[in-house]
Amino acid sequence: MLDLFKRQRGQADLQIEAASAAYRGGRGAQVDVLASRQALAQIEDRIAQTERRLSVAITQLTRWVGAAATQPLGALPAIDAVPLNTADLHAQLAQHPRIATLVQQEAMAQAEADIALANQQSDWTVELMASQRGSAYSSMVSINLSLPIQWDRPMRQNRELAARLSTVAQLRAEREDALRAYAAEVQAMQQEWRSNRERLQRYEVSILALAAQRTGATLAAYRGSAMGGSLSAVLEASAAELEAAMERLRLEMETAQLWAQLNTLTPVGAP
Repeated sequence: MLDLFKRQRGQADLQIEAASAAYRGGRGAQVDVLASRQALAQIEDRIAQTERRLSVAITQLTRWVGAAATQPLGALPAIDAVPLNTADLHAQLAQHPRIATLVQQEAMAQAEADIALANQQSDWTVELMASQRGSAYSSMVSINLSLPIQWDRPMRQNRELAARLSTVAQLRAEREDALRAYAAEVQAMQQEWRSNRERLQRYEVSILALAAQRTGATLAAYRGSAMGGSLSAVLEASAAELEAAMERLRLEMETAQLWAQLNTLTPVGAP
């Protein structure tokens, strides 16, 4: 965007020269000179604002990459594809850390429920011991049988198992709900990303081209003065072309941000 404004400043300088020459030659009005200077001042203000935003962005990037933030940027990645299959979206999103954490919590609760279920079973134990004693006593063999008594089983053990199973069901419902909500959020991002790509193509094919043609036509009419062209019409068309180019850049930035979010949903190496 900064490069765009700097190119526009060069055009504004030429417009000021043309308006000043026309005014000195008696072919233009002073208001045209003032209008062209006003347009240049507005572009200078936009340049200053954009440079401030760029400085803030570099400062924020420094937090993550250190001194490398001041180096020239590399080539833009290809944002025309994302590694997500809509038909198998739930399985892919299950690898996301937020969902994987819920899966682990559910597994822990299930393990506790399995322990509570195992505690309901009587744990019979049998011990066999052989003792070889001194000459004054005969050798001895003893058998020990242990049979736990399930005391107050309906009130204690069944209630504990029911609580554990209820926790498992609750965590499972939370995981499924979170997965559905996250899948809906990701699908909305995918739809917006696809729509933005279609809009970008429309800007490239028609909107920017038409804006440039309009600027060229008004400029030619102003230079020829045969069709009643005015500098105000040139400035208006030039401003419209600049706004179209800015909107296209903003749209590309939004599309790239969506692509980055969709491209980093699952860990590296996940299916």
